[in-house]
Amino acid sequence: MSPRSLVVLGIALSLGCVGSLESDALAGPPGSSPRTGGGCTGDCVGTMPIAAITQEEYGYAALDVLGVPARVDGLPADGALDQVPTNAAAPRGPDAASAYETIASETGDAAGPVLAARCGDAACVDGLVRAAGALLFRRALTDEEARALVDLHDTVSAESGHVDGLSAVVSALLQSPDFLYRVERGVGDASVRALDGNEVAGRLAAFLWRSVPDAALLAAAAAGRLESDDGIRVEVHRMMDDPRFDRAIASFHESWLSATIVAPRDGLDPAIVAEMREELSRYTVSILRSDRPTLQHLLTEPRVPLSATLAAYYGVQRPASDWATVEMPDRAGVLGRGLSIVASSHSSETRSIHRGLLVYRRMLCRQVGAPPASATAVTSAFVRDPAWSDREYVTHLTMDHAPCAGCHRSFGPLGFAFDDIDVLGRSLPGATNTDGTLDDMAFGSLVDLEGLLSDGEVEDCVVRRWLAFALGRGVDATDVQSLAATGAALHTGRGELDLRQLVESVTLARTFRARRFAP
Repeated sequence: MSPRSLVVLGIALSLGCVGSLESDALAGPPGSSPRTGGGCTGDCVGTMPIAAITQEEYGYAALDVLGVPARVDGLPADGALDQVPTNAAAPRGPDAASAYETIASETGDAAGPVLAARCGDAACVDGLVRAAGALLFRRALTDEEARALVDLHDTVSAESGHVDGLSAVVSALLQSPDFLYRVERGVGDASVRALDGNEVAGRLAAFLWRSVPDAALLAAAAAGRLESDDGIRVEVHRMMDDPRFDRAIASFHESWLSATIVAPRDGLDPAIVAEMREELSRYTVSILRSDRPTLQHLLTEPRVPLSATLAAYYGVQRPASDWATVEMPDRAGVLGRGLSIVASSHSSETRSIHRGLLVYRRMLCRQVGAPPASATAVTSAFVRDPAWSDREYVTHLTMDHAPCAGCHRSFGPLGFAFDDIDVLGRSLPGATNTDGTLDDMAFGSLVDLEGLLSDGEVEDCVVRRWLAFALGRGVDATDVQSLAATGAALHTGRGELDLRQLVESVTLARTFRARRFAP
């Protein structure tokens, strides 16, 4: 544990800041490391609930296999665990079945003409059904399943034509539990079972592509190549080189930075939010696809892809062409991107509180207990001096009262690093005080803060967050020990954690390649 971590642990314990982190199943005590979690006396595989696929997976599967978009906002809403989309705790009932039926029918209507261009008559329907069905079900169809779908096509086709027959097949495929759930039975009958090749392929596709496997991945599964580390590495490298991996990069960083949802507010143009989302995606993809895909690089790179519209919004030099690279030395790194700043902002006068929590919770995986019962009374009775700046107001509100000060002194100063950026993500004119402290270390700006974050504690946090993102559930010491058992270099202490190597190591971990069943 670093000297800073020891200081943090002592402060947090003395001030009572160790508590629940909303539903964050990732967080250990402040300063804790995933390398030193509780002992794992058995097979290091956490419990994986059965869950429906997410809207994202549904949409990309339709696009990848059928070549048409799906109206995913009409699907049942996704659940989330610590910002990671997951339906592990989102049961599906009759209303969900109706929604799935509606969207499957719509998608089938759109896909029918597209598939008819590939398959012009009944002679090729069996082959098309088997090819598309294998991808959507993440396994080869049985002869009985294929016959049933061909019979469905023939029945509808006889009544209303070949295209409608194909549409009916698509609708049936997209409503099947074999598509809507990643069905995993494992190999053997032990309480912890290795997944078979198709099941590993399904997890790899959901993690790395947010979709379903392609034919090459299913072929690797059929040949037994996903049963070995080397075979998995080959496929993972291929999948990360594929443009579809950009989806996982973007989705992970949005969830990590609590930027999936941006609440509407006066003056915030949804079109600008969309550009900010694209900015974050392009920035993070550029780092993970660079020759230095490290955490430190992610936190400190000053060259940022920007559109002309967003450059004008931020008040920086216009790029030579849309989404060309622009130098942003005052807003370098992933924390300088507009989307996460806007998503974590609420009112102007208290924006630093929420931005401090963004760093404290999301980057450091530290916990904050619930506010004391007296907090509401303190807030409602507090009167702001009109002469105070927003910073002075927040300081007096949160740090002059003993019940509040204990925790706010831990995370509050982190938010001051963002004080020269308004609630709409624009740089404020003139000089603004952005001094603050991270534990016992002072910083003068957001860029300074990001430099301080390039250490082992943030590495440990990002390891947990990538693992949770891959599994679609909370992680514990058992899961992290399983990851550590791969021999991966998970901790450098300098921010030089290789993020692509981390992603590969997650796929090799026993907890990713096996499932725990009830004894």
